[in-house]
Amino acid sequence: MKIKIFLSCLFALSLFSQPALAQTTTPKNTREQNREIRQEAKATATQVRQEKKAALTEAKKQKIQAHFEIIQNNLTKRHDVLVKLKNKIEARINKNPGHKDVTQAKSDLSQFADLENKYQTDTANLVSKFNELKDSEKPSDLIKGLKDTVSLVKTDLENIRKLLVKATTDLAKAPKLSITPTPKQ
Repeated sequence: MKIKIFLSCLFALSLFSQPALAQTTTPKNTREQNREIRQEAKATATQVRQEKKAALTEAKKQKIQAHFEIIQNNLTKRHDVLVKLKNKIEARINKNPGHKDVTQAKSDLSQFADLENKYQTDTANLVSKFNELKDSEKPSDLIKGLKDTVSLVKTDLENIRKLLVKATTDLAKAPKLSITPTPKQ
């Protein structure tokens, strides 16, 4: 009976155990292979991560384009409103129903063309900066310049608005022209 138990245990051990030679060589080789695979995977993962950070995805490009179009449309709308106001002020000056001295208001409006040219130049600069940003490998470096250009365009629009307010104020405060009768002879 003892012999049967001993033999069955020996048989079970022989089934579940591997040869000593295979145990020593296989794990070392597989460990080294696994280590090499892990190192390659880490290098590839870091490279992919850097590429993702550097390059904009198509979705990000579309989102940036949409934001830029919104900003550009808002600036254009503001400019269009200011041009309409200028036209109304000019019509009021030309009509001059109160027979007022409108020379000051006319001189204010003569500066409008210069400010509008500055606005157009800065808007063209804004578009070119945006195109640079869109084509850049590192867009984060160019965002500050784009923000500065947007604020410059906003400043131009604010200067135009101030000019129109001044022209309107001068038109409202303009003294009436006095008509002096000429002596009859």
